[in-house]
Amino acid sequence: MRSKIAGILEPIAEDEAIAGVVLYRIDGTLIYSKLKRDPKLVLALHNLEEQIKSMLYYIFTRNLKDSVIETADFRFDLRPISKTLVLGIIYYPSHYHKLDVDIKTIINNLRSYLF
Repeated sequence: MRSKIAGILEPIAEDEAIAGVVLYRIDGTLIYSKLKRDPKLVLALHNLEEQIKSMLYYIFTRNLKDSVIETADFRFDLRPISKTLVLGIIYYPSHYHKLDVDIKTIINNLRSYLF
């Protein structure tokens, strides 16, 4: 299962505009991650760990379709895949419009595989 998920997420993770791709369970457990080697990214994720867990909770308790956390260097886009899974895409804010369509395609591919 992990290799199939990795195969679906790999193309977007390799995009130059993407700093990282993560797949979380609702409880905050990390299922998949692929991050670029960027010290700023590691620091941002470390600093945002509690906010990410809170956002995962709000996505499901408030039935949000997505949530965004933005820093000076990155935009962290959280989008639910199912009732228990959330896809996190970390990218450079200047690339938002190009990536929106790509992210929707990846979500649809994951949903069709998982359900």
